[in-house]
Amino acid sequence: MKLERVFSTSKPTSILKVILSDPAFIIPKIFRSTQDYEIHGNSFNITAKYSLLRYKVYGNIYIFAAK
Repeated sequence: MKLERVFSTSKPTSILKVILSDPAFIIPKIFRSTQDYEIHGNSFNITAKYSLLRYKVYGNIYIFAAK
């Protein structure tokens, strides 16, 4: 799954890169139904609930340099 967001801002790219590379900040923003999450180095585990369905998401965190 690839999730991509595009937005404009007046802030410097370096500051946004630091904020958006913090999984504790960005994971609850992407997965809004997050009830619990764990971060282990470059990996994350999310427990979430949508309606009556409870699900888990596992993944890795990659930080790419902006061009």
